[in-house]
Amino acid sequence: MVDYYTPIQGWLVPPSEAGNETARGVGTGKTHMAIALGIAACEKGLSVRFLTVTELVLKLTEAYKQGTLERLIRELKQLDLLILDEWGYVPVDREGSQLLFRIIADSYESKSLILTTNLEFSKWGGIFTDEQMAAAMIDRLVHHGHLLLFEAKSYRMMHALMRQPGPGKLKPKTTVEAGSRLEQGGA
Repeated sequence: MVDYYTPIQGWLVPPSEAGNETARGVGTGKTHMAIALGIAACEKGLSVRFLTVTELVLKLTEAYKQGTLERLIRELKQLDLLILDEWGYVPVDREGSQLLFRIIADSYESKSLILTTNLEFSKWGGIFTDEQMAAAMIDRLVHHGHLLLFEAKSYRMMHALMRQPGPGKLKPKTTVEAGSRLEQGGA
């Protein structure tokens, strides 16, 4: 098992203390950190899976409809570390929330989790359609979890090609050269 748990709205958590989350603004490195921790776990020989929450909910829903949910649950239980990215970016319907809750509940005190999110806990009920279920998930995650807050300017915004140049900096070239394929409608 991994010796840390991490919900990344900002957290790191030990397996014996299952539950974590990493949150705050976009482009601050939450997913980057989660992937780095996943790679480190892989290098130690641990089994790791990285999914967005949307991907996981779709997989769980499809497995439920096809009668293969228990097989998928067993596969997820065998992992040492499950990384769930973009927690709360897309609302989850009641069925999806219940299936996701099962994954969190089954992982509680038995496996390491890393969650990335921009949402404060107070907003989870609106995403997962049920305040009590959201509270139960939060309860399990924070019991042994560590919250890592990523409070910085967005890396992508700071390095965006479209941003305005500062004093003495060159403006990115955005014109199409005469005779180029782009000018002629090609790519």
